[in-house]
Amino acid sequence: MSNSRLCTARNRLCLFKILALIAGFICTGCQSINQNHALRDNREIAAASLVMQTSRELDGPEFAGIASAIEYHPGNYPIINSNAHAGFSEKLVDEYIGHFERVGVLVRHNMVTPDIACDDLGYDLLKAWCNNDVQTYINKSRKAGTDCSGSEASFCAFEELARFCLRKECKTCSDIDEELTRLGVVQPGE
Repeated sequence: MSNSRLCTARNRLCLFKILALIAGFICTGCQSINQNHALRDNREIAAASLVMQTSRELDGPEFAGIASAIEYHPGNYPIINSNAHAGFSEKLVDEYIGHFERVGVLVRHNMVTPDIACDDLGYDLLKAWCNNDVQTYINKSRKAGTDCSGSEASFCAFEELARFCLRKECKTCSDIDEELTRLGVVQPGE
């Protein structure tokens, strides 16, 4: 075989090796992208499952009383035990709103979209946020903590999520109370 044919054959072989290498890199890149999408999808499914699990827990018997007291009364309805009112313990209030805080943390870390959280927990979350006793409890918790304001304040993720849901619905806490009255769930002045 002549030198020129040998060089051409070597060049073709080198070109073939280079093309095979490039094809291998492309296949590896495609697999990485597919795996990344699958991992992201699995993470989103797991996070959405956590939100749905939280919703089921809030609908469970442990929170049935406090959920009803909050949902079927205006925001000024007292829910915490006091000398004037037989309500619920601060521990139960903390556990109840702690579920919303947990979902808010998932939203904060981009594990759940705020839209999904609002869709799954919206009304329960908004009614809890709009209750005066819940607000008083949150303020009391913040004063007792080391960080009274900022992103590390007690129930801050719950607050961020509630404010997002209110903006999304274009409502205020007063609007939600008025809806209860219009629907006849509560009587005016109750």
